[in-house]
Amino acid sequence: TDHIDTMDQLRQGIHSRSYAQQNPLRDYQNEGHELFDIMMQNIEEDTCKFILKSVVQVEDNIEREKTTEFGEAKHVSAEDGKEKVKPKPIVKGDQVGRNDDCPCGSGKKFKNCHGK
Repeated sequence: TDHIDTMDQLRQGIHSRSYAQQNPLRDYQNEGHELFDIMMQNIEEDTCKFILKSVVQVEDNIEREKTTEFGEAKHVSAEDGKEKVKPKPIVKGDQVGRNDDCPCGSGKKFKNCHGK
């Protein structure tokens, strides 16, 4: 949202450039491109920080799982004691084609009757 606000401020203030014998469209494009590059750099930095934090947290979790009170690896799952139920497959019914007669009995093609 910061980028959008900055671009809006740039758009509002760019009109005064024409009084200084500068092309406001060209200036807007150039400064907009610079702002876009800055936004992309900020996104890359934030992404790198997020990834590095998550890697450290995963490594800490792995070490905690390896060491318990008895020195053995122990992992307790939330699904222990529950039966795994397979989902039932979805069965498609007979579908009416676009050029088939409409099942309402009007005699029209499905696409011209109820298929709209």
